[in-house]
Amino acid sequence: MTARAALALVALLAARPAAAQEMPGLPSQLLDGALVAVSHPGSTMTLAPLGVFVALWRPDGARRSAPALLAGLALGGVAAPMLGVYGLSLALLGTGLLAFLGLAAPRLPGWTVQAVTLAMGAFSAAAVIGPRGVAGLPPAVLAGLGLGALILPAATSGVVTASLRRVTGNWLRVVWMVGLSWIGALSLILAAFRLR
Repeated sequence: MTARAALALVALLAARPAAAQEMPGLPSQLLDGALVAVSHPGSTMTLAPLGVFVALWRPDGARRSAPALLAGLALGGVAAPMLGVYGLSLALLGTGLLAFLGLAAPRLPGWTVQAVTLAMGAFSAAAVIGPRGVAGLPPAVLAGLGLGALILPAATSGVVTASLRRVTGNWLRVVWMVGLSWIGALSLILAAFRLR
């Protein structure tokens, strides 16, 4: 998926038209799930930085890490009731760790990136689904959550990759790493406030 296509999908989901609220059944549930996945703080604070992280690792990092992300989302959906209200705090703490790993992203082995992607997917799903779990959610909403959770890191990864290809020199890579570290610092501060 190209960066433009992924950004267009995020923009369409974020600017959900009023007519979409009137759609009955399956399309509405699918759109609702995707909208939650791209707008919930538990997913935006974990999956958008994950997209930056995998793009700093490899230009095709989002594609390579998509299976681990799907597995993490499934794991987080199952673990959400056990984590209870601490799902969002774990997601924020995970983003803080991700930011520090982002400084070494280009030198990390593939298994480390896959493990981090799996964990971030699990934290994100646990934060979004919450203590009630997946039992009460319709399958179309779950499919929409998965779709949105794949779109968000793909879009941010596409933006990072496209910018790194267009600009020569390593200074832009450093800018993305600094931005990722600021997001990580903000996530740790938010987690500290939630856990106090």
